[in-house]
Amino acid sequence: MKFDSFMENKLEIQSDANDLAQIIGNIHAGIFLIQDGIIKYVNRRGTEIFGYTSQEITSWKLYDFDNVVHPNQRTQLREKVKDIFKRAVKSEVHFEFKGIRKNNETIYLDCYSKRIQYAGRAANLFTLIDITHRKKSEENLKQSKKKFQNLVKNANSIILKLDMYGRIVFINDFGRKFFGFDKFELIGKNAYNTILPPSAKTKRDFNQMLNNIYNNPEKYKNITNENITKSGKRVWISWTNKAIKDKDGNLIGIESVGNDITKRKRARELLKDETRKLEIINQIIIAGNKATNIDSLLSSILNCVLDLVCFEAGAIYLTNFTTKSAEIKHHKNLSKNIIEKYNTLPINKDPYKIVFLDGKPLYIQEFDQNHDESLSESSMATVPIFDNHQIIGALSIITSHSLTLTKKEKRILESVGHEIGTIITKIKAENLVTQSENNLQNLFNSLEDFIFVLDEDGEILKVNQIVLDRLEYTEDKITSMNVLDLHPRELQEWTKRQFEKIINNKADFCDFPLQTKEGKLIQVNTNITKGQWGSQEVIFGICRDMEEREKWEQKLIESEQKFRTIAETSFMGIMIIEDQTVKYYNEALSRILEISHDKTIRTKHDFSNFIHPEDKKEWESKLNNINAKNQKFNSIFRICTKSTNSKWIEVFYKKVYYKKSYVEYMTVMDISKRKKAEKLIIEEYNRLMELNELRKDIITRISHELKTPLTTMYGSSQLLLETYKDQMSADVREYVEMNHRGCVRLTKLIQNLIDATILDSNKMSLNLREEDLVSIIQDSLENIKEMAKSRNLLINVHFPTEFRYTLDRERIEQAITNILSNAVKNTLPNGTITVKLERKDSHIDISVKDTGIGLTEREKEKIFKKFGKIERYKMDVDLNIEGSGLGLYISKEIIELHGGEIIAESEGRNKGATFILRLPLYD
Repeated sequence: MKFDSFMENKLEIQSDANDLAQIIGNIHAGIFLIQDGIIKYVNRRGTEIFGYTSQEITSWKLYDFDNVVHPNQRTQLREKVKDIFKRAVKSEVHFEFKGIRKNNETIYLDCYSKRIQYAGRAANLFTLIDITHRKKSEENLKQSKKKFQNLVKNANSIILKLDMYGRIVFINDFGRKFFGFDKFELIGKNAYNTILPPSAKTKRDFNQMLNNIYNNPEKYKNITNENITKSGKRVWISWTNKAIKDKDGNLIGIESVGNDITKRKRARELLKDETRKLEIINQIIIAGNKATNIDSLLSSILNCVLDLVCFEAGAIYLTNFTTKSAEIKHHKNLSKNIIEKYNTLPINKDPYKIVFLDGKPLYIQEFDQNHDESLSESSMATVPIFDNHQIIGALSIITSHSLTLTKKEKRILESVGHEIGTIITKIKAENLVTQSENNLQNLFNSLEDFIFVLDEDGEILKVNQIVLDRLEYTEDKITSMNVLDLHPRELQEWTKRQFEKIINNKADFCDFPLQTKEGKLIQVNTNITKGQWGSQEVIFGICRDMEEREKWEQKLIESEQKFRTIAETSFMGIMIIEDQTVKYYNEALSRILEISHDKTIRTKHDFSNFIHPEDKKEWESKLNNINAKNQKFNSIFRICTKSTNSKWIEVFYKKVYYKKSYVEYMTVMDISKRKKAEKLIIEEYNRLMELNELRKDIITRISHELKTPLTTMYGSSQLLLETYKDQMSADVREYVEMNHRGCVRLTKLIQNLIDATILDSNKMSLNLREEDLVSIIQDSLENIKEMAKSRNLLINVHFPTEFRYTLDRERIEQAITNILSNAVKNTLPNGTITVKLERKDSHIDISVKDTGIGLTEREKEKIFKKFGKIERYKMDVDLNIEGSGLGLYISKEIIELHGGEIIAESEGRNKGATFILRLPLYD
């Protein structure tokens, strides 16, 4: 408050003290007039400030004024006043000091001194304003500053805290750098004329907010106003404001979170004539302020934007920099084809990196339909979404029309991208604050100890959930009580004395029991510490339930007894080692190691001495590899005992945390009998393998021995049929043809036996070359042509004119022929066989489908095994039942050697079957 001009002019023309008292008697500031070292006048407020009467104060000499100055500042203030009188300074002098009221209450005062003329002579006018409440408010703000700074340290928004007078008491690094000020340059200065531009309207609006935010918080919760940087640059900030109150509900300041919306604001100013479009932008902002989660935000924004620019469909992407991709988080009116194809985009590849890495918009007036036939749309606009300077996503809209966006519309879209990022950041920040508060509350309530927060009088301010549960009070009830009320009446005097010791830092614990609402006593051990709860100095009491502790200790004793009982009856050896010393081992371990009763294992080294010399290196290696990440192993070793030098044991070793230290826990099992059995099994297996090799060799030898005379018989019968067929009688010709068919069948059987033996020995090698697969299928069909004709079967084929593939032509033809032959044999006369060659994404399929007898589930499991022929003797059907049961087995092995597989499909008996030869496609 400034009274200088007023008082100077009035005092020069009025000397009457009574008139002077009428004018300034009711002023809120204290007025002291001092002339010639005498207090000439003090107003009513001056007496109220210090608690003295007017007569008492006007009776003081100049330096009697020390009575109302705090002892810590008397010397300093006396020098200050002496300097004021000595120098006769005419300009205003301002300073603050700490005062003492008559009742010894400490107060803080703001003092203005001015040299004036009074009754024709020089005098000093002192104006005192009580700023005690402000000082306490500033102190409260300082206390909350620590919590506030932890929350906003890494925020990408401007976070600002003002006191109730509009002075800046905190601004985060991001905000300080944004406005261009040094670290402490803003602190203590009024926001007006520093970050708010100097104008009458700005000052009026700012003061209205300071005066009204307490009673009308919703009005100022979300506001947008013009700000100014240190360099004079005008910027627009979207502010979220919240009134800060003390525990009594008094306003002590304002907390604000701001985001730079300058680009959006300037875009709006450039489009003042576009009323409809501006309304939609406002709808986006309102939707963002109302949104409680990102999903509802994105839905509202996408609807607004599509209405704005008359596009039919669109999507909003959010980026994941870990996977270097962007994924659709919300979409509207997109076709299923587009969603499947463009749901996830690689942000480091063209053209997507233009938006997601370079931060530039991408506008496409007409899609190249030849480039992407899946798109029926014609035009697209994609703009990046910014979180300050970081790209966090993109807004993409499309239409079936060929549209050209104006510069204004492009600026609006780009501004929307910034706005979406701003709102997303705001929602994330609000969710983070809520989550942090919830986490703190959950942690507080999850503690199993009783937690009390008390003031210095012992009044209960806060308790955790277990206190309410165990003491059976409601939160409202217990926070209206004193901590002494929770102790038995007969102990309250002792408890009070102990509490006073705690207040005076003479004790930090209390072991008096707590009393429930029903009068039940709970024995606790309480530790006491001082600290802060928000801005308030408090006392924390942490009580541990001793009854629960005793129960757990008893359970631990019982658990140890159970362990010892189990360990002593176990057939496994058990050993516990701590600091290289054996703390325990059971009787089973003594039996395994064959230790006599007069000897004991004292150290881990004693046990290591039992390890067989040839295994000791591995044992030591296993122990040396034990570390923080690898704390266990399971291995087999030999040990040397009294009776043998080769007893086999299996050791399970683990390091466990027990009673505040690590111990080594080992179980040892005698597996000598198991190792002996394994040895016998291995020897028997080796003998069986020798017999199997001998069997293969015999089959091969017999096959080759049979092949030579069969070749002669086959050639002779074929020659007779081709050369002398007309000269033979019908009976002779029938016998020769029968002989020829038998030779053909035996030749195939012998060849299949040889091939199966080669496959069993893993000795079949492929002669891979690029061949025409269609030609191979046609040759295979030629091989079974006569057989199919004899049964009047119709064969349908569906394949391209040519398909090149790298394979072994002879073996693939053999496999396909076997499959075709199987289909012919199992299809009734006048049936149909369909052969297809189809190319898929990662493979090709050669399918043979018949209308034959079909397969059961059990038959499908059997047919590809060696000699897995399905017998049809009892089915009473006209089928060709000849065969060795090797054809499908050989076909399967050949296809698998090519990296493929054979699949048999059938819906059951008399429903036909389909065999698919699937070969992989390679890049």
